[in-house]
Amino acid sequence: MPEKNTSEEYIILRRELIESLDSLQLPADMHEALLSRINRRIVLDSGQLNPESIRLEKIEAKGMDFLGKIRIVEYAIASGSLLRIELDKKNGNRTILGRPLSTEKLPGDVGIKIITEPDHLIETVLLGKAVLVRRIQGSIFSELA
Repeated sequence: MPEKNTSEEYIILRRELIESLDSLQLPADMHEALLSRINRRIVLDSGQLNPESIRLEKIEAKGMDFLGKIRIVEYAIASGSLLRIELDKKNGNRTILGRPLSTEKLPGDVGIKIITEPDHLIETVLLGKAVLVRRIQGSIFSELA
């Protein structure tokens, strides 16, 4: 009996792994994370499809999630990531892209000192006025460069 081609074997294995993954009925974000591992050939056995091995990282907070916004800003400062901050119509209806430098507690709010992109101006943005705060994920090699 002739041996199967390695790529044919992988196609069969990948199909089996995806079927096993689908049978777990996981939330969409966990499903996508494990599917990505299958596609990158990190998962090679159905025993490796462990939802507990996934560390989901929150990259955005919106609306009234003030604590979530603070956590995203703090992580962006620590990792050197960019932030995208959207302000509502009352506050200029604009989007700010930049690298956060620090936070400052203010009466009833938190100010974020941010270097805007692409003009490199330092601006203070009130976090309570933001409708969306999103950390822009970059390559692990570009962050903290």
